[in-house]
Amino acid sequence: MRMEIMINMKKLSRFFIAICFSFLLFGCSDKTESAESSTKQSIQSPLVFQHNEQEFKVYTYYEEFENFLESAKKQPDNLDALYTQAVVEAFRSNPGYAFLEDNWMLTTPTDIEELEKTIDALIDKQKLITDSIVAALKESADRLPGGNKSVYLLPFLPEFKPDLKVMNYVTGEAWNKNTIIITIDPLFLVDDLQYTIAHEYHHVVAMEYRDSYTLLERSVLEGKADAFAKMVYPNVQVPWIEPLTGYSEEQGRKLFIENLDSTDTGLWYEFFKGNHYRGLDVWSNYKIGHEIMEGFLEKNPDVPVEEWTQMPAEDILLKSEYKDK
Repeated sequence: MRMEIMINMKKLSRFFIAICFSFLLFGCSDKTESAESSTKQSIQSPLVFQHNEQEFKVYTYYEEFENFLESAKKQPDNLDALYTQAVVEAFRSNPGYAFLEDNWMLTTPTDIEELEKTIDALIDKQKLITDSIVAALKESADRLPGGNKSVYLLPFLPEFKPDLKVMNYVTGEAWNKNTIIITIDPLFLVDDLQYTIAHEYHHVVAMEYRDSYTLLERSVLEGKADAFAKMVYPNVQVPWIEPLTGYSEEQGRKLFIENLDSTDTGLWYEFFKGNHYRGLDVWSNYKIGHEIMEGFLEKNPDVPVEEWTQMPAEDILLKSEYKDK
């Protein structure tokens, strides 16, 4: 009887241990799920903040992308329609920004598994991303005040990841005087993100004064943006402003001077993508624009940033003495 009681006690003890362990496991699971849920809930979109006289909004679309991913797993043959419904429509809900739906940044994703990993990793890093963007916007606005601005943050799609590596996993575009779009991969570095924000911020402020159409105007616009970003973040190195050399330098300058007033978009992209047969290196327009601004600032160091931001490209070119080369 005593032995039987001892055996029963051992069984009872194991039963309680099992129950306690189960509660412990469930408790850990609940806490983990709760932490993940809390992280997602803490991501405010848009994040709105004031700095001096300016208002900034930072939009994220994690919920929309997660809704797309959930639907895509169930209907893998209907990705275009699902993506439009879940993500693209979210842009349409913001008046004035419907034009984004035709941009490459909103290409329908096809690698669903990798996209899900990207979204999860970005959510984990979102506080770092947001803090970095807010700091960069404030630093930039302190040097060059402007109007109210919005930043749209999108995940860089896995399909394009090899192209993003050379950009250090972050890139941006300025759509108009109010709008910056940033695409980002979890492998980004804070310095590169903040440099990109400063670069695009200068664009949207410059657009308050004039639009750019010619090869000269668009190249100088890029040169101004990099000059500004270098003022804010002088230690960041970016590949698209490294100087042209050799035949690419000679031929690039020659073609540039011959086509200063061209409004041909195809020519602009030829300078951007490079053309081996014409002696054009990749990013020739950015590199030449940067060289022009370097020459201008070297010869006119006392001109305030607000003044040269508003200055016509023709005046920048003339005072840089770039043509004399």
